[in-house]
Amino acid sequence: MTMGTPFMWRLRKLICNSCGLSGPLPNWDNMGSLRVLSLARNNLTGMSFFGARRLMSLNLDWNPLGANLEPTLGWGWAMLKELSMANCKLQGTLPPGV
Repeated sequence: MTMGTPFMWRLRKLICNSCGLSGPLPNWDNMGSLRVLSLARNNLTGMSFFGARRLMSLNLDWNPLGANLEPTLGWGWAMLKELSMANCKLQGTLPPGV
């Protein structure tokens, strides 16, 4: 199943903790209904969440994201209530409003 399938557009909750996922995080443009995303304890890198605008809960704990926090982090996350990125080797400061 690819990220572009119609099924993925309707997906509201995706939990893939400790699943051995690795590499850069994908673009979430095709997941407009996603509310809860938990990808903790994998080997994911980078950050790209601009398509997940209805996200309410995001957990990326224990991933070596190694990213610099950018001013655009959180852009479009008006509905986000929970954000957890513990032990992700992030650098910088959180932008205002995140």
